[in-house]
Amino acid sequence: MSFVIENKKFSIKEGVYHFLSNMLVGGEFMETLSSLQARDWIAIGSLLFTIFAFGVTQYLSARSQRKTRELAVRTYFSFSRIERNIDLTTKEKGVEKGRILTVGDYKVFKDALINNKKINGVNPDKISYLQIQNLGPSYALDCRIKVKSVGGNESDLWETKAYLSIINKDEFIYIPLNSAKYYPFYKTLEVEITYKTQAGESLSIYQSNDNPKHVLYKISTYGNKSELLSFQTEKSSGNWVGEESSI
Repeated sequence: MSFVIENKKFSIKEGVYHFLSNMLVGGEFMETLSSLQARDWIAIGSLLFTIFAFGVTQYLSARSQRKTRELAVRTYFSFSRIERNIDLTTKEKGVEKGRILTVGDYKVFKDALINNKKINGVNPDKISYLQIQNLGPSYALDCRIKVKSVGGNESDLWETKAYLSIINKDEFIYIPLNSAKYYPFYKTLEVEITYKTQAGESLSIYQSNDNPKHVLYKISTYGNKSELLSFQTEKSSGNWVGEESSI
């Protein structure tokens, strides 16, 4: 594609160079303007419009490619509360090979089991875990897990927090949830997992006991959340209990 400026034919690149050099070099700005004819102004306008349109096209193309990449590597999690032995093994139903995070009072329960100690008058053998699975299609980075729980009374509240720098695709993570102070009573109130994807997206998946939906949010640079999707899960008697009840 070419343009005619001052009876001379230019390519887009040559036209931009000619226009800018005449305007900015040697203080000839006003002289250049006065010498331009109507067809020159039309050519310059067409040139600038073409440059602008080219820039917009490149921006939209790059944005589309970025969105496509984000979707291609966007990691999803599933999570559920399970009640299993303190000495968790893959021999138990529903337990897959993975990592146990020794957060909260897990060491207290482990010590009580080894030394046959009672906690609140009870010999502990089973505790609740948050079972997390990275469904893929890629790894997740900077993973922060927060679980709010309650004991026998509504005022018996505590939080369990965990951090993992990376959770690989298909990996299982187990987080002990019980509090020795309120054992054996336990009820999950809400769960939130925030993380970053391979494409640099910041995401959060959340569910509360008041709403039986998993909700996936995208977190902006300024910390604002926008909902990407939500899906319904089963809720049992307002207290996620059972063999493998969803949280």
